[in-house]
Amino acid sequence: MNIHPAQYHRNSKKWQYHLGKTGVVLLTTRLEVTTKELESFLPYCFLLVQLESGEKIEVMGEAQTNFLVGDAVRLELRKLAQPDQFGIIPYGLKACKLN
Repeated sequence: MNIHPAQYHRNSKKWQYHLGKTGVVLLTTRLEVTTKELESFLPYCFLLVQLESGEKIEVMGEAQTNFLVGDAVRLELRKLAQPDQFGIIPYGLKACKLN
């Protein structure tokens, strides 16, 4: 079954249960070109993270942070895109590196 990672994330109704959880990066893709709404986050990574519970989720990485396989991360509530002047600010999960 193929599904677009961003669409999977938007459709997920369980994101609030993952807030504050920690895990390890399994796969990472670094993006340096994107849509206008995401330009302010460039470069950013899109990650596959395995949580401590064993569950695997796809999530956007913190802006201007380079992620590598094996990095420890925590899932936090962050802005996902820049809305237009009158748009609603979209918030959701982003992975942030643990020091």
